[in-house]
Order: sequence, then structure tokens, then C-alpha cells
Amino acid sequence: MYDNDLVSVIIPCLNSGRFLQKTLESVFRQTHQSFEIILIDNDSKDNTREIIESARSKDPRVIPILLDSVRRAGPSRNLGIERAKGRYLAFLDSDDQWDDHKLEQQIKLMTATSTPFTFTGYKVIDETEGPICDILDMPRHLTYDDFLKNTCIATSSVMIDRTVVTDFRFEDRPISEDYPSWLKVLKQGHTAAGLSGAFLRYRVVQASLSSKKAKAAGLIWQIYRKEEGLSLLRSSYCFFQYARRAFFKNLKMNRL
Repeated sequence: MYDNDLVSVIIPCLNSGRFLQKTLESVFRQTHQSFEIILIDNDSKDNTREIIESARSKDPRVIPILLDSVRRAGPSRNLGIERAKGRYLAFLDSDDQWDDHKLEQQIKLMTATSTPFTFTGYKVIDETEGPICDILDMPRHLTYDDFLKNTCIATSSVMIDRTVVTDFRFEDRPISEDYPSWLKVLKQGHTAAGLSGAFLRYRVVQASLSSKKAKAAGLIWQIYRKEEGLSLLRSSYCFFQYARRAFFKNLKMNRL
């Protein structure tokens, strides 16, 4: 049984000392205060563990998982899921930040709509906290077919209700491990609910960004054809819609 009001916040870390303190502060400021923070550190060599230990000494809701080797983001999050006690799972990257009302508003939305999977709009910031663009308008409802054509979900904005979406796990992939994970949930017949507004500050680090985009596009095509079993025609249509949205999103971000 899960703690019915508790949100388990899962944060994987790897040499995250530059941004982690502000990330944690954004969780501690939440208006919904029933949460635990599970920090999975992948053998960081900077001051990440010092920040984690300091946070734990000040607040018993902080739960460290300290690894002696590096794991990918998906398996790291899965370790946090295994330790989590909350009904709700919320995911946060170690360089992103939440709006103070994020958890409260998502739980309200999930309760009002009986939706077990929600995500939010976000502001994109750079490495120095400078604004890049706003991506605030989210679809109110997102089905499996919708998501094949629109990869609009930011992992750090997601909340999952484990009493409905049971046995949720992330894929173990070098990049874009979140996309097939969300697809799997939606393919089970669940609908995701989008919450428009600036509930997340999503940080873009410029290094290797272009190569990651190219690899992600190739992975999505592979998922269409080999994993989802879509026909060539349907795969081409979905990929065109995905690429079109990604193009205009990147234009908005000035990151082409």
C-alpha cells in the first residue's frame, strides 16, 4: 500500500553540484508539503554528495541512494521508484526547477479529471538562468495516437498515480528513455492530462545538444517501425508530424 497523499520526487544525479541546490529548493518550496525526495547519485566526483548529505541532515524527507558506479537515467529513476512510498511519482532532473504550486495543481487536476498521468507547460532557461522561451500551452488530453505525433511531454513535469498506472518503469536507453515509457502507459489505454502554464523551469545545456536531437529523431523512427509495429505509411505520417512540431519548437528556442 502507498501513502495516499505522498508524492515521491525522484531525482537522478551525476556531477550535479552546479545546479542541484536550486533544484532541491524548488521542491522544498512546494505548497503541497507531503513529499519525499529520493536522490540517486551515480558516483559523482564533484560536490553533489555534499549537497545531498547537507539536505538530508536538515530534512528527513530526503532519501539518498548512493551508487558506486554510473547508471543511465532510466535505471537510476527505477531505483528511486523501487524505494518510493508515495501514491504519486514525480520526476525531476537535477538541473531543472519547479514552480511552487506544481505538485498541488497537478494533484488537483488528477483528482478532478480522474487522470493518472499528467504533465505541464514549462519555461526554457539556459545555463545561467537566462530565459530562452516559453512552452506553456499543453494539450488538455493526450492519447497514445496523439503522442505518436507530438512528443510534448517534459520528464520533469510528469506525475504518475501508481494506484492506477501499476508497475511503472523507465526504459534503459542511452537517450530518450522517457518517450517509450510514456508510450507504454498510453498504449495501456490511459489518457494523459496536460496542465498549461509555467510550472517547470527546464534547463537547456548547449553542449552536444544538436547531436542528441539527431539521435533522438532516429530513435523515434526505430520505435515506430520496430517496437510499435507501425506500417511504413503510418510511421512516415507520424514522423512528419513529430518533425514539424520539433522544427517550430526549435525555432522558438533559437537552438537549431
